[in-house]
Amino acid sequence: MTLDYECPYKIRGIQEQKYGVSVNSLDTLISEGSKKLNMNADEVSVVLEEDGTLVDSSYFKALPPQTVFVLLKKDEKWPGITNNIQNIFRAISEHNLDLHDFLKPDDLEKLWKKETRDDKSCLELRSEDENWFAGVRESFKTKSEYMNYKAQSRVKKYYSDASAKLKKDVDQEVSEDIRELVNQLKNKLEKNSYQGTYFDRTALETERICNSDGLFECEGKFDESTCENSHMINPYSSRQNCLMFGMWDLDHIIEKTRVIIPMVLKAAKMKKTKQILSCDKIYNLLFTRHNLKLVFRECHSKKSRVSTLDWKTLCL
Repeated sequence: MTLDYECPYKIRGIQEQKYGVSVNSLDTLISEGSKKLNMNADEVSVVLEEDGTLVDSSYFKALPPQTVFVLLKKDEKWPGITNNIQNIFRAISEHNLDLHDFLKPDDLEKLWKKETRDDKSCLELRSEDENWFAGVRESFKTKSEYMNYKAQSRVKKYYSDASAKLKKDVDQEVSEDIRELVNQLKNKLEKNSYQGTYFDRTALETERICNSDGLFECEGKFDESTCENSHMINPYSSRQNCLMFGMWDLDHIIEKTRVIIPMVLKAAKMKKTKQILSCDKIYNLLFTRHNLKLVFRECHSKKSRVSTLDWKTLCL
């Protein structure tokens, strides 16, 4: 599958500098790129630099000019820039290092100036900021629409994990109660569009986590009221920040796997015959801001948490 005209792209290997190529098909990109990187074209696979997504001919046609591709030799892997950045920040956090240990003052000033210069948070439409949408499906026409989708994806993952865990660990005698609860949770999520408004700056103020410009502020560790480091990010401002937002988590204050799921199973087993499981209370614990905090990865504490959740409060 080829384009009607040649477009400029950038290619690189895992540890190579970037090169510009102007091509109209994936096959030509592989051929030209392999020559520049001294690779065997027959053994090359192509992925996106940003997230490691494998690129085939049909996907290639949908990508915008200046997309950066990584050419991989046989058995090579590329996790994507986002994951690489996450590993760097994780190492800095785990070893109590300081970003200033890696960057000189002049470098930090350059980063700040670049971020200010590249800030396009005021732009919303795909046609206004094509670079922000690099690698994003053509069906997304606005930044808010895409960020809504990203929030939905996270909540859908929470539902999938919770549903699988409940069904796996349930006792046979209460399996019907759990099955009904899982269906109720899904119906409620669908009604609420899987809480997609969390990341959507065009949503009502009471339904979004960011401000109307798209700025998110870290809410601190689970046992703290604020972030002591004042972490903040605006994923609407640049493609880089949108990728960096992958390092921000929706953290369950009362832990989902260690506490909520076991308490739900206990409630199903211990409740009286005439009682039912409270879908609303369990939904709030799993999927709403009653029990979710937005935190930068550095503030997502993994230490053991003391919970006072009582299974009786999950019954009606």
